[in-house]
Amino acid sequence: MYRLPLLLITFFMVSCKTSSIKPNSIEENQPPPVADQSLYAQPESADIWKVLAKQGEARAQHNLGVGYLNGSHGLSQDDWKARKWFSSAATQGKKESQYFLALMIADGRGGPKAIDEALKWYRRSAEQGYSSAQFEMGYRYNNGIDVIKSHDAAFEWYSRAADQDHVLAQYFLGVLYDTGKGVDRDFDKAFRLVKNAADKDLVRAQNHLGRMYYHGRGVEKDYPLAIHWFNLGASNGSSHSQFNLGNMYYFGRGVPIDYEEAHNWYQLAAKQGHSDAQLNLGALYARGHGVEKDFKQAASWYRLAAEQGDVFAMSNLAFLYRDGKGLRQNYQLAYMWWKVASYTDEREGLNRSRVVPFMTTSERKEADKLAAECYERKYKDC
Repeated sequence: MYRLPLLLITFFMVSCKTSSIKPNSIEENQPPPVADQSLYAQPESADIWKVLAKQGEARAQHNLGVGYLNGSHGLSQDDWKARKWFSSAATQGKKESQYFLALMIADGRGGPKAIDEALKWYRRSAEQGYSSAQFEMGYRYNNGIDVIKSHDAAFEWYSRAADQDHVLAQYFLGVLYDTGKGVDRDFDKAFRLVKNAADKDLVRAQNHLGRMYYHGRGVEKDYPLAIHWFNLGASNGSSHSQFNLGNMYYFGRGVPIDYEEAHNWYQLAAKQGHSDAQLNLGALYARGHGVEKDFKQAASWYRLAAEQGDVFAMSNLAFLYRDGKGLRQNYQLAYMWWKVASYTDEREGLNRSRVVPFMTTSERKEADKLAAECYERKYKDC
């Protein structure tokens, strides 16, 4: 009755709900912008920068932009001044300044937000070979952010950045090879790129590599190695890896079945908002696997997953309302959740027949209304 789905080994993609890269911010696993070492070796460097910047020295202008952006080197944080100096250096062709100017313009920091202007500076920086800008262009084309979506263009820009050892670019280039988007599918190349990123401690790559070992893509299937990489990702806080480890222990893939250990990993992921983990955690409580049977806890976790649009969680919550387990029996709310689930999966709507015989016509109409309102609220407060 209370369903725990088949083994769902997941990996991060940019469309994911969690841990997504914010395209208008400093990249994950990248250091903050730094000043040219040649100009700030001495404590009084900021004063020297000001003099040189006013004389038109692009490096000094860039360093002032960094100082004002971060509030470092004795300068107070000031977005307007940071943008001003990045702009001065960018106009002179300094590729690092062009990139950070684009970031600020895209975010509307230190001045008006202007996407077309930001894209212009991203492209200029990328065309000069700045790997962070190349990655940004690849990411935007891969996801259709302010540009026409193009996996071919994404592949080109990711490749340029990857050639400069940009770790995120290497990972996402591996994903393109793994999925066959923008390039012919090549599991061997995908594996090499993803493993390179995973070896450099990129968390999402560690989870993805575990998935490749699990499925045997680009490498021989190996559950123990899948667990190894999931463990690394999980220890670094990846909810996807934590969820996948939960599945490995629940279904006994590469390890003996251990419901308690599965519970521990599902719970870590669920507390980070991983909807599949919330669903599975609810199922453990409903079944009494690894924990004492507790329908109230089951209902709580099902609801959290349902609020994220999980159809199985909606259906399981409906069953609890129908049976009065962990919740006060309520046929209307059971009907409502099955109706909401049917908007995504029509088969779930068939379950409404389980409660229709116990409802009046007016109660069904009211439940239909509640379902429509719940859907409009994106499953919140239903």
